[in-house]
Amino acid sequence: MGNHVIIGAILLLICAASIAYAYVAWSKECEVNDMIQKAGAYMDKGEYDKAIDLLKKVLELDPNNPIAYYDLARVIPRALAGS
Repeated sequence: MGNHVIIGAILLLICAASIAYAYVAWSKECEVNDMIQKAGAYMDKGEYDKAIDLLKKVLELDPNNPIAYYDLARVIPRALAGS
């Protein structure tokens, strides 16, 4: 019986760690998505420098985010044309 309790406790810890990891990953994804939407709003208003700064921060959090790279490719020429 003692072994069953130990195994049960280990399984419970593994489940708790998995849930915590999933929450952190989900939270980061939500933050990144919010930042990308805000950058899009800056682009729509012509505030290209703010959009670029925000997209760079997205890439610090998620270096492989294709949307951030795509949006940077769209906004940088606009920023250069406006300066």
